[in-house]
Amino acid sequence: MKRLTLLLIVILAVTYGCQAVPGKNQPRQIDELDALRSLQEYDQALARARQLKHYFNTPTYKKLLQDVRSEADVYDQEQAGKVQAKILEQDWDGAYRLLRESLGKYSGGEKLQAAEREFINRNSADWRELYARMLIAKADWVLQTEKLQQSINNTQAQNISSGYKNHAPAERKTIAKQLYDFGKMAYDEGNLELANDLYTMSDKLDPSLDTGRAKAQLDQLRYQRIQREQQAQQKKAIQQRRQRVKKLSKTIEEYLRTGDLIAARNWLAKLRAADRHSKEYEALRKRLTEKLDARIHVMLNRGNALYSNNRYEESILVWKSALELDPKNSKIQANISRAERVLKRLNELEQRGGKSGIIKN
Repeated sequence: MKRLTLLLIVILAVTYGCQAVPGKNQPRQIDELDALRSLQEYDQALARARQLKHYFNTPTYKKLLQDVRSEADVYDQEQAGKVQAKILEQDWDGAYRLLRESLGKYSGGEKLQAAEREFINRNSADWRELYARMLIAKADWVLQTEKLQQSINNTQAQNISSGYKNHAPAERKTIAKQLYDFGKMAYDEGNLELANDLYTMSDKLDPSLDTGRAKAQLDQLRYQRIQREQQAQQKKAIQQRRQRVKKLSKTIEEYLRTGDLIAARNWLAKLRAADRHSKEYEALRKRLTEKLDARIHVMLNRGNALYSNNRYEESILVWKSALELDPKNSKIQANISRAERVLKRLNELEQRGGKSGIIKN
């Protein structure tokens, strides 16, 4: 009998002790929740409340949770009204800042979300992109916070100052849906890079959304755009090349008209570099070749006549001018070499004081 009595006492003590632990911690946890509520941090307060309900199913907790939800609804309505007033005043900067602050505290507010949609629809594309980038940053913050919180949870940390510990699936879905809607809007406006960023982040938050099909459409449109851009670039390059060919051709024709064949030849090299297969290049090359051949022929004959009359220095000058027109002409090079040898021999004879029979002739 004594053993049964002792066993009963032990059971009662253990039972009482197990019930006393939550009661001991309950005031501190409730105070933390109440502190978030007083700061109007309703996202964090509701997330904290969802954690506590598994451990503290008390009237005090239920009353506090009801108060948090009621105050969040009031906050939602009041802030949405302020945003609407900013929109009517076309104070876009003020509306943007107010939305950013309000949704940062209570992202689940339906009226705030409606005000956000109106702000987006009534604003410029630049503002919408700025707002979308802000939403992407917020989603990234959510993901990074959750990674940090997983690490904190693994070490059994219980300090609320680290940020609220688990973003509710409902909040993730809300942000993911906003990202998805922004992605469709960016897609319709042709901002494909922004649309891709929005769809990617939406898929990270909520893979259940049909972002796969949207991204497939986006990839197809991006591919088509790249093709159009490449075709436009090719067309532009062709037009620019045609304009350059036309300009160079006119310059070459002018040099041919004035007889400056060396300049014409130099500019023909530029035309060849621009488009060696153009009909202008082939026609001008042929004309230049004909003119060069004709002039070189005349200059060769003139040099020969001077050489025959013992005017060696003059013949050399004429042949060197011809060589400038055709630097690889071996016949001209041979004539110059022959005349220079004769002239050198004459100079040697003059230095000796003798007279050559060639000089007399």
